[in-house]
Amino acid sequence: MIAEFNRRQALLACLNLFLGTIASVLVFAFFLLAATMVFRWIGTKPHPDLPAGIALACVVLVFVFGILEHRRGEGHREFHESDLYPGFDLSTGSGYWANAQVQEVTAPAYLVSQVCLAAPLQFLRAISRLQSRLPDSPDLEQRLASLLEIVNRTSGWHPIRNYDDRAEEIGYLVRMEKIQFSPRKGTVRSL
Repeated sequence: MIAEFNRRQALLACLNLFLGTIASVLVFAFFLLAATMVFRWIGTKPHPDLPAGIALACVVLVFVFGILEHRRGEGHREFHESDLYPGFDLSTGSGYWANAQVQEVTAPAYLVSQVCLAAPLQFLRAISRLQSRLPDSPDLEQRLASLLEIVNRTSGWHPIRNYDDRAEEIGYLVRMEKIQFSPRKGTVRSL
């Protein structure tokens, strides 16, 4: 049970690292393209490494701000929850038209912001998955199996305080998604 959970966490962490790498490359390419376009519009020919340096600095800033967002408990948001959602009244024709016109700018900006945020968040998810692995010992495996059997025998939701002496094991079973936990009610039940 523990080995299977740890293996799953390691595989998911690899997937998060892969997705974070892809998002980082996309962010770098976006800022490289943007820097190159700005220099072309200005009409100057900069040093060949300058646009790449600017893009790299922007990627570093994206990571710093992504980590700060993660520390505040923030992350990806739905479009209608973001600051880029126009939110016009769609019951009138003019509101519908204004909403469509504004979304021509805000929807792509939202997409870019989510891809930028995906890069650091995927790396942070990979780290948290690797940190959430359980210690693999036969004694713990046996304690978890016996506790899971007890929880499975009890039907319905029941108070977690029944397991005060085995709080660590209950936490491990919840983390492994072997039992359900309601933090609001302080109860657990079998799946």
